[in-house]
Amino acid sequence: VLFWTEPWDELKDYMIFPQNAQEISHLVYGSNSIEQTFVINGRFDSMDLLLRNYNHTQEGTCTVKLYDKSDSCIYEKEIDKSDLDDGWITLNLGQTIYAGLDSFRLAVSAPCLEKENAVEAYASNRRVYQDGVLSYKGMKNNQTLCFSVYRSRINVFAWMAVLIFLISAAAWWISRKKSFLGSSLVILAGMGACMMVMMAPMSAPDEMYHYDSSLILSNVIMGKDPLQVPSEYCDYAGFVGHYNANASFVKVIHDILPVRRQSDTMIRYKGRSNELQHPMAYLAPAVGITIGRLLGLNFIWVYYLGRACNLLLYLGLVILAVRIVPKYKELMLLTAALPMCLHQAVSYSYDVIINGTAFVFFAYVLYLADRGEEVAWKDIWILSAAGMVMCPVKIVYIALMPLVLLIPREKFGSLKRYCLMAAAVLGCTVIFAAAVQSHVISGLLIGGQTGAAAVSGKYSVWYMIDQPAGFAKMVCRTVRSGCVLWVKLCVGISLAGLSLPVDEYLILGFILILLLCCLRKDEHVWMPTRYQKIVSGLVICAGVFFIVLALMTDTFYGSAAVAGIQGRYFIPYIMPFLLCIQTNKLTADIDHQKLLCMYWILQAGVMNSILSNISY
Repeated sequence: VLFWTEPWDELKDYMIFPQNAQEISHLVYGSNSIEQTFVINGRFDSMDLLLRNYNHTQEGTCTVKLYDKSDSCIYEKEIDKSDLDDGWITLNLGQTIYAGLDSFRLAVSAPCLEKENAVEAYASNRRVYQDGVLSYKGMKNNQTLCFSVYRSRINVFAWMAVLIFLISAAAWWISRKKSFLGSSLVILAGMGACMMVMMAPMSAPDEMYHYDSSLILSNVIMGKDPLQVPSEYCDYAGFVGHYNANASFVKVIHDILPVRRQSDTMIRYKGRSNELQHPMAYLAPAVGITIGRLLGLNFIWVYYLGRACNLLLYLGLVILAVRIVPKYKELMLLTAALPMCLHQAVSYSYDVIINGTAFVFFAYVLYLADRGEEVAWKDIWILSAAGMVMCPVKIVYIALMPLVLLIPREKFGSLKRYCLMAAAVLGCTVIFAAAVQSHVISGLLIGGQTGAAAVSGKYSVWYMIDQPAGFAKMVCRTVRSGCVLWVKLCVGISLAGLSLPVDEYLILGFILILLLCCLRKDEHVWMPTRYQKIVSGLVICAGVFFIVLALMTDTFYGSAAVAGIQGRYFIPYIMPFLLCIQTNKLTADIDHQKLLCMYWILQAGVMNSILSNISY
């Protein structure tokens, strides 16, 4: 039903790209027609034309004709004005036209219309077509009509995603009662593969820079000069950053064959990349890129190998967390499989290792809290290692380390041992993270003047110290104005670079599933104590504070609220929040298998939202 109500967007292989600069409008009515000549080389079967109703009237029709180089009409369509509400009109020519630098003429006329109910045709002052001339009222203009010419292509990525989805759903249905870990792997791998196919290259936030960093680390792994990279692997022409763009999908189709790399030319990398103080952040995608380079694969295959390795890392960490955690296994799985989590998992983002390690860290804390044995130093070093992997990537996640206090004090044997071990986890993580991210800490401190803006015109930490009341008001305004949106973004209401909308009812459905999964089946199921809930709540508050503090340095002085906070930053705090809202007052015998069935249905809706919102 979803696929029928919201059909998938097709792919458009443009010969002439659409001109969206609507600088000039021409009225088409009576004897006033408009014509655009253009020269094209290639195959095309469709056109898009920007027409609108003048004065919002909908009575009458206009006619669009296409003439070939011999001035023969090869296409004619009468368009009802009621169909012009959306602006862009798609003209399917009904045939594939083969052109070799041939000239064509596009004409729009409306002889039956008056000026009061005319049709508006839009044009731009930019001449973008070879030998192209726009004529209006018999006069030639140095303008370009807003239209496009392209060849329609089957959306193979949509069909691949649906095939993977159906196979994964069938595999989960078969394995759901045999092995929970096996069925969890099916969910994560299946939906992760679907997401990787549906999301165009470079569409995730800052993915281009993450890819560059992974490519540089690949050079380090191969023992080469880090900044001497193959030119073919830096060819981003055609890719559109932060958008699930039609152009990116078409480039993949064009460049996927031949499989082998076509050029050995090396260039000196001069672009922007994230620094590599903590190589673990990009190790998985760098390994994928290295494998592709050793096999001599072209850029597209190397790129997707890097994505696949990052997804494999995420799968391994989440499955490990689900296996370790003694309670709330379904809750952990559903949290890790939210649309935003999977979206990040199939990109080059270092959020993969942050989110995955955060799940493992939280799972191991709950394991130690539930285990009958005392906490050993081996357990402390495991928690410290998780912190030293996660926190140096983004230092704000140091706020997660006090979760070690969820472990009951009696598990340590004595108060002295409890304090010593907790301090070891916090101390090792803080010292290591501060050493790796010293440049970030200095950026927070340097440049601010007491009671004034930073040299860059933005806030610094000194504002918090000098004006604590103003800072507190700013934090409150930021949280009050953004908290609802952060929750929706954390689940995945907007993917890619916040440019790909997902229907809100789907996001509410995911939130409902998580809340239902929190309900206990009976009174004897393990519940967190009041102390553990308080610790979780304080950790969440500290996390919000650190994120606001970090983003404050990107906020211009005088702004009412902190800018740039995205919901994906709060993914590591989802499980502590769900633990915090546990209650012994509500019980419900809910079959978690039914919740997982609901999850598959909601993911089908997310797929449909993605496939029906391609950016052109």
